[in-house]
Amino acid sequence: MNDIFYIGAYWKNRKQKLDVLLSPTLTLLEGLARMDDQFLDLFEKGNSRSQALKSKVLKTEDELCRLFLKRTKKNDIDSNGYSSIGYRLSFWNGQGDGQASSISFSLGTNSDILSNYVLIDLPSEGVLKERLLQIDIVLQIIELLITNFNPEVIVLNSRRLQAELDSVDDVGWVSYKKNISRKFRMSDDNIVHVSNYMGGHLFYLKNESGKAYNYSSIAHLKGLTKSLF
Repeated sequence: MNDIFYIGAYWKNRKQKLDVLLSPTLTLLEGLARMDDQFLDLFEKGNSRSQALKSKVLKTEDELCRLFLKRTKKNDIDSNGYSSIGYRLSFWNGQGDGQASSISFSLGTNSDILSNYVLIDLPSEGVLKERLLQIDIVLQIIELLITNFNPEVIVLNSRRLQAELDSVDDVGWVSYKKNISRKFRMSDDNIVHVSNYMGGHLFYLKNESGKAYNYSSIAHLKGLTKSLF
């Protein structure tokens, strides 16, 4: 099975103006580009590959502001500069099928229903996939997300793991949770638990290969899901 992986950061109830969101968005994009060439060039998503490749993104706050507003209806912004549904934007890195990555933002909404999020889709095959799914790389991305957006939850997840755990983003191959609602004690030696990781809790599988995922250890993640929820 050719699994599809992504890193998602989520939080709710954070009403923010667009000008406050530009700096962390730009800092994340610049940090990803420094970390790996996979994120060096980004393009606006278009109706076709050829159309999108004509729209390379300039990484500046002014350009990000223009692109966010391009996708925001004027009547969704109130007189104080807040959006009722948040500010949304998506980029693609221009690579072909199986090698592509994308980054999507939905920011600035104050809702119990709609989540704010940053979603990073990773390559689905090949050397790029394996490189980005090393635990040290995944943790670098998680640290960038925490530093810039202070989310409540971050997961490295995949479609196969979602199906195995019968959940969406409660627990992933790697999980960061800012708060755990009840007293928790990690009793599985196959899972690393860092209890004070950048202000939250970090969980990931022990794996001598250095990979952030291990299909033979899914049972341990099922146990973690039961322990946390």
